[in-house]
Amino acid sequence: MTVTARFITDCREELYEVGTALAAAFDDAVLQDEKNPVLITVNGSYRSGKKIIMDSVRETFFGEVMARLYGSMGRDENWVGVRNGKTLELNFIDTLFIRHYTNPDISFKNYKTGLEKFLASRISGGVSIVQNAQDCEDTQTPSITVHIEHPSYTLKNGSARFPGAHDGVHAYFDHRANKEWLRYVEITVNDNRLLADNYATRAFSKVAPEAVVATSLDIGQAPVAVYPRYRVLFP
Repeated sequence: MTVTARFITDCREELYEVGTALAAAFDDAVLQDEKNPVLITVNGSYRSGKKIIMDSVRETFFGEVMARLYGSMGRDENWVGVRNGKTLELNFIDTLFIRHYTNPDISFKNYKTGLEKFLASRISGGVSIVQNAQDCEDTQTPSITVHIEHPSYTLKNGSARFPGAHDGVHAYFDHRANKEWLRYVEITVNDNRLLADNYATRAFSKVAPEAVVATSLDIGQAPVAVYPRYRVLFP
């Protein structure tokens, strides 16, 4: 079983709040599971703002509390700090660099091997975030997948993830004065631990609260709901 939400963010702050919602919804017991840390993969089109997810998760976890960084910002980050009185580890890696990471044993020339070594490098429970991840057999299934698309990419190339959005997307975009940070976002929760404790409900209630539907538009063949905050939700 999986739970998926598809919607459009309207500005950089809303994309930032996606990561905040994901981080804030975690139960401490899941975050302290040393044998099965949470794995989040973040993919999307070029310059879509994928790294914002990692940055907002980190700031939500640690806030003003001092967290120590091991690694290189934007390439491979290992943050260790305290959340709710307990040590928490947050790891990040961008696979597009292929190699030359802080840990010289990690290389994504072979994606499966690189992912295994990255995940094995952590020493406690917490969250690992892999940016520009690949679909690969026999690798760990992500707890959460995040996909972000810049609308210019979708309008030019179409989108298998957002069926029906290509043909009629101008109906929504054309009336927006500021299009710089419009993004398609898809989030899927796969982890049974998260599904069992209503994680998706807590996270998505912040991202796409169905209780506040204001109006609706038809984009292609798919009806969509328009929200005061996260503007468009694809069913």
